[in-house]
Amino acid sequence: IIDLLMTNSPENLRLWLFDPKQVEFAAYAKAPHLAYPVVLDKEKAVLRLNELEKLMNDRYHRLMKLGLKDLEAHNRKYPDSKMSREVVFFDELADWILDNDFKTAAKDIIVRLSSKGRAAGIHLIIATQRPSADVVFPLLRANLDTKIALKVDRDQNSEIILGETGAENLLGYGHGIVKTEGGTHSIQVGFTESHIFDELVEKVIVFWQANKNTTF
Repeated sequence: IIDLLMTNSPENLRLWLFDPKQVEFAAYAKAPHLAYPVVLDKEKAVLRLNELEKLMNDRYHRLMKLGLKDLEAHNRKYPDSKMSREVVFFDELADWILDNDFKTAAKDIIVRLSSKGRAAGIHLIIATQRPSADVVFPLLRANLDTKIALKVDRDQNSEIILGETGAENLLGYGHGIVKTEGGTHSIQVGFTESHIFDELVEKVIVFWQANKNTTF
């Protein structure tokens, strides 16, 4: 998230943050990039997901009318009326998707966003500490083209995330595997002390609050 904030103006990027734990995205609450305040409860989450789906459908309708295939083609042809990137972060899907009411209302929308959103500039990033089949369900797995696994406790969880074993053998401490359409790669995530990171987030948000109209 901080990388996106540092490299995109609020005009080019809107963030949709879903935070079942209610504290994970607190540092970004004042970022001018937010489409809405951080979503902290299931009822508002369903409303926002419906709004995202409507936005996606509206953009598809516009692209179809203009004879264009995706957001990039649109923004190249119409630089004065660019569509913003809409990036959706769902911190802990398991906390809500295991609730039957939320699952009934939201599951199909999440699947449609994951399958159709990219061409409309809507990107879905989902995190969970519980990669079970009832959380990361098959249709969702099929539609998410990039998977990132940190250390898991058994090979079945690695299979659910990556479609193959291996994540159970990772070292922890940010050691991970990234699987994309182009192949599978090992990564090592760097760490920053929390107070240093919090100061960085605050500096970036203060910059954008003072320079909302800056674009690059």
